[in-house]
Amino acid sequence: MNKLSKVFILFFLISNLTGCLFDSSKNNSIYQKWILKEVIYDDGSINILGTGNYIVITKESVTEIIAGHGNRFYKYTQDGDNLYLLPETNNVIWVLNRDGNNNLTIRTPIGLYVLQQI
Repeated sequence: MNKLSKVFILFFLISNLTGCLFDSSKNNSIYQKWILKEVIYDDGSINILGTGNYIVITKESVTEIIAGHGNRFYKYTQDGDNLYLLPETNNVIWVLNRDGNNNLTIRTPIGLYVLQQI
């Protein structure tokens, strides 16, 4: 095996290893900023949203960032896949469902939020 072949193989191995170590699609945490792609309403109609719509989930709060409408901030408590938005007297529950590594759906009183990982 000549020197050029060894360098090529070494480069190939290093680039593959680096790609595996820094692959952001393997982030399985819900605690991040998500793109709000669409809302599916209970009657089956779909609102496909444009750019600038996000859901930000932290360990303490959820923020809806809706283009043209502003931001809504909610504190919550969590039990498994359920987020109970506060104050608890409102009885608002968001139900989370991971759909692969890069997608998340949230059942809300408004409808089903379809989110994509940034």
